[in-house]
Amino acid sequence: MESYDIGIITVLGVELKALKLALEITDEDEFENKGSLFWRKNIIAKDKLVSVIIHCVADQGNDATASATSRLIERFDPAMVLLMGISAGMKGKCRIGEVFVPRYTAHTGIEVQIDGELKGRPEIFRHPQEINQMLIGFDIDNDIWINNFKAIFPNSIEPKPGLEGEYAKHVAELPTLDDSALHSANILVKDPERLKQSRDNLHQQIKIGDMEAGGFTKAAKQLRPIVPWLIVRAVSDFGDEFKDDVFHLQASCAAASYVKTFIHHGYKPVLLGRKQVPAENIDNKIFNNISELSEYVGIRDMREEFVFFDREKINYHSVDSKFNDRWIEYPSHLDELFRKRIPEIKEDAERGGRTFDNNPSYQLRSVSVKRDFKDAEGNRRPKYILEIFPTDYEHFVYPNSRLSEEVYDDRIDKKISLKDYCGLKESNLRFDSLRNTNLHFKIGTGLALITSDGYLIASVRSNRQLIVPGDQKSIRLHLSTAEGMLKGDCIDGRPNPFFTAFRSLEDELGIIMGKDIVLDEIISTGFYLDRMRAQPFFSYIYTSKMLSKEDVFDRWNQCPKDRHENKYILAIRFTPENIFKIFYNQGHENVEYEVPSNDKVEFEENYKGMPFVLASNHAEIGYLSSLVEVFGFKETSFYATKVKNT
Repeated sequence: MESYDIGIITVLGVELKALKLALEITDEDEFENKGSLFWRKNIIAKDKLVSVIIHCVADQGNDATASATSRLIERFDPAMVLLMGISAGMKGKCRIGEVFVPRYTAHTGIEVQIDGELKGRPEIFRHPQEINQMLIGFDIDNDIWINNFKAIFPNSIEPKPGLEGEYAKHVAELPTLDDSALHSANILVKDPERLKQSRDNLHQQIKIGDMEAGGFTKAAKQLRPIVPWLIVRAVSDFGDEFKDDVFHLQASCAAASYVKTFIHHGYKPVLLGRKQVPAENIDNKIFNNISELSEYVGIRDMREEFVFFDREKINYHSVDSKFNDRWIEYPSHLDELFRKRIPEIKEDAERGGRTFDNNPSYQLRSVSVKRDFKDAEGNRRPKYILEIFPTDYEHFVYPNSRLSEEVYDDRIDKKISLKDYCGLKESNLRFDSLRNTNLHFKIGTGLALITSDGYLIASVRSNRQLIVPGDQKSIRLHLSTAEGMLKGDCIDGRPNPFFTAFRSLEDELGIIMGKDIVLDEIISTGFYLDRMRAQPFFSYIYTSKMLSKEDVFDRWNQCPKDRHENKYILAIRFTPENIFKIFYNQGHENVEYEVPSNDKVEFEENYKGMPFVLASNHAEIGYLSSLVEVFGFKETSFYATKVKNT
């Protein structure tokens, strides 16, 4: 689940407008979640980072506010919630624009009939102890508060003609603070006597009234453990004829400026059990391309060749191939080394119980783009043409999977890296520079399967794998499937890596092609060059409308053909915050995930206390590409920064 420091609830549009002005929130900070709008902001507050999530109820009343507050808490796990907005006040006891942080809230959501008369049965709420501790320690600096207020409400209110005396008496030019009690009921105050009756019958300290604080408080209070809450109200009217359209904006700005001042100088995350993030570690940058974002999160040796975000969805119709059935021979010095090393690697694999099957496969030599391609509907779209040659697994294992090892080069009489021995200079290592080398570039694919209930299926590789096997120190996660092309992975008789991704779901997870999955709905998120292995890599995503995580677990338990490749599969909650906890190697107890029930005990015994680790740069770029495809660069960047700094 995502988590924030403070969740703020507003009710009216004018309240939201003032809060956005105070916290410098723009349209870029807006996002939609399950049909509701929210705004979020990382605020550099003096010496710390405070993450804020905002929701506007857009409907008056305690019931609507309770629902909105529960919604915000359930989806975003704030350390505390804050209700900010305007209220009615008792004339003569307060002024327009005065801010209240009420010590008590009297809520009359239930009425009792006594002697034929309906009377409210009050519930009296106080702020929780954690909030009281914050407020006691928050000796607000009036100069800072007033500056914050003037920044968003710079001009004094001009009195209506003939009412100058009334304005001087009842309208505060600058906000002041009061902690008197509030009465909350589903009654719109249009009678100035109403609040006086509340004071006389409910609580002698009542000076203000609203229709939301009771529902807000009950929503936060009913949880176990409770979510600490704070109420900030500013007076906008007295329930009588003394009104001015600008009073609502003035009061909203007064409350919003107090909230800003509280966030910067009063909020203490340690009182709520949250870690304080030092301000000097904060980076609010939004990345707009995959190469900068991948560098930020620490992905190495993956060069972006083609990426397909924010374009037409790239499915198998957008990819075709030309197959050249010609075997490319290694240069003599490399072929000699190959023939020496392959038997050694096979023998080592056999001793370790690892799989080494020399399956025939395909390698990629070039990619060209046909710009005048028209799809079935007559729309002009690019088509990617792959030039493909034959290869096999051995010619990937050596030299590609071992480019970092040192070899003796008798041509220059010294040891050098195998990468240099093969002529793969780092400065030239991009895909279009490989075509003229006599090496093999076996095609790799990785697919992220997103279930109908919002999980990414992840595989934990077994120790039997030759390339990137599992280990005993961490939980090494791959994508849902990770598969090299095999001879026969064809669509319409021509090699196509989309079919590899399609086939791998059945071979590795038991998900039946044509029944559980539809080839048309597999989407490519990008084509990359793995510089570590000189390997072209295609990343894919499949978002299932039919399969839940339990459905996938059920297919897995029916023992698919290549089940031996994975020790376990997991269902990882697919949200940016949760996925980035894996990127930054947090312990698995901090990550939201599920294990098939029959594997749960064994998994927890084997991996107790170990962190999740993405097993390869293929897995890393596949997870990141999937996040960008589903959530976009802005939201993905936000959580890449937020989780890294917390």
